[in-house]
This record gives sequence, C-alpha cells and structure tokens, in this order.
Amino acid sequence: MSIHYHQAMAEARTSRARMSASDRRSQLIEVALDVFSRQGFRGATTREIAAQAGVAEGLIFRHFPSKEALYTAVLDSRLNSPEQEKWLAEIKGFMDRDDDEGVFRSLIRRMIERYARDPRFQRVVLFAALEGHELGLARLSETAAPQVHSVINYIARRQKAGSFLQCEPNRILLAIDGMAYFYGMVTQIFRFPIPHVPDEETAEAFTRIAMHGMCRSEFGNSGKKAAK
Repeated sequence: MSIHYHQAMAEARTSRARMSASDRRSQLIEVALDVFSRQGFRGATTREIAAQAGVAEGLIFRHFPSKEALYTAVLDSRLNSPEQEKWLAEIKGFMDRDDDEGVFRSLIRRMIERYARDPRFQRVVLFAALEGHELGLARLSETAAPQVHSVINYIARRQKAGSFLQCEPNRILLAIDGMAYFYGMVTQIFRFPIPHVPDEETAEAFTRIAMHGMCRSEFGNSGKKAAK
C-alpha cells in the first residue's frame, strides 16, 4: 500500500482531537483515493472507506452528498492541484517563447512525475477506463481537453513556422506523451524489473528523441548533407 495511505491510517488511529471540517474532508479524500485505486469505483464502498478512515459511514455523507461526489472530489484533488496549476504556468511560458524543447521536456517530466509521485491516481484513471465509468471519464476529459488543445494548437503553429514535420499535430502529441506514459506504466504500475535509471535522465533521453529522432543523421540542421 502507498505511503499516503499509511499516513492517513496512522492519523486516524492516533488523533483523538476533533478534526476541522477541512482536515477531515482532506483525510477522507486521501483514504478514498487509496480504496478507489485498489477496487475501482464499482468495487469501492463508502462503508469500507469509512472503516479505513476510522470514522462512521454517516460522517462521509456530511462532507460529500454521495459516493459519486466523493469520487469527483478525489479526481479534482489531483486534476486541479497547486502542482498542476504551477505546471500549466510553466508550459505556457515555454509556448509563449516558442521553446519547443522546453515544451516537450515539460510534458514528459510532468507525465513521469505523476506516476512517480502517486501512482494511485493513475490506477483510478485506469479503473475508470476499464469500468467504462462515465462520470470519471467525463471529468478527466473535461479537465484535460483545454490542456490538450493548447498543446495541439502550439504544435500546429510551429509546423506552420517550419519547425516540425508535417503530420497530424495530435499524432506528435501522442508520440511524445506515449513515451512518458508507457515508462510510468512499466515502472510504477506493472513494476517490471528494468535497470534503474533516474527519472530526470529518462526525461532528458525522451526529450532528445522527441526533438531529434532515433537515428544519427548525416544531414545537418539545414537539411543539407554535412561535410566530411
């Protein structure tokens, strides 16, 4: 189980003082995140979440009117976090400066960081897809759509400037995100026994691949054959 989960459990067992409404809400979200990440929306129950939090089930409904509302709060706690806002400001800065490498590196680092920091949320996302959970999928799409469109529009603009190859902009985005996404899945979800490499080095390698491809070319940046 995750470090966050054990911390929440320890707090529930040792704290005798009455929590503030804000602290209790945060605790319930953390515990619910852990339960949803292991059992999905359908498999999780508010009774189990309450038991894991060390509270009566009725207390959950003082903070959240329904299981669906609790689930939405779990999603929003990660989708609209201060870290997410900071990243959005960062990547916007790169795009405003036409810093292509900065944009791609930021995308890749963010994806890898999400898995490394707390893979539970990525498990919740996977469960939503596997269960066909419309509420979860709609919330994810609603939040991600503006970010995705912003990057796709940036890629299209840079294509017109001659900086990127000509193909569907969304394919470029999928290729870049795909490297980091699969890396996160392999290392944090499937736990494949691969040689350990620091995430920062992996992000830099993926960025180089995104910017320059895999093959060592005999052509220079101008497209003319380099002199030997």
